[in-house]
Amino acid sequence: MPLFSCLGLFLLISCSSTDGDETPVPGPGEPGGNPIADITGNWRATSAVFDIAFAGGPEQIDAVAEGGEVLLNIQASGVFTYTVVIGENPPDIITGRLAFEGTTVLVTFDANPGVEVVFDIQSTATTLSVEGPIVFDFDADGTAENADADLDFVKL
Repeated sequence: MPLFSCLGLFLLISCSSTDGDETPVPGPGEPGGNPIADITGNWRATSAVFDIAFAGGPEQIDAVAEGGEVLLNIQASGVFTYTVVIGENPPDIITGRLAFEGTTVLVTFDANPGVEVVFDIQSTATTLSVEGPIVFDFDADGTAENADADLDFVKL
């Protein structure tokens, strides 16, 4: 069951970056920065919290706290693979491409190539955070729910 597919994902993103000693360095999309190079690599989520607006009332889930694994691979070309594994379920694998326009990250998902989605990202040399509203069918009932996502990754 694809629990966290990113189709319909709508996140607003602003980018900043610091190195290990917290000295400011140009962030993705900032003058002097190399947008994709700043976040290229393999990332593992330390938390993947979703505040979901179900018809019966709000609910919060953390896919990582519930035993799931959330991985993100970003290549220098901007191609990415987002993988979610929850329990015995088969992995949910989402692929696409990242592009920067100034300090905005534009994402195109392979499953929905005509749509660009905007994300809010914060990063350091070893951490990556993504926040924003999403729309997804979390309970697989055929109706998409609105949610706020807060994803925190560490670099592997």
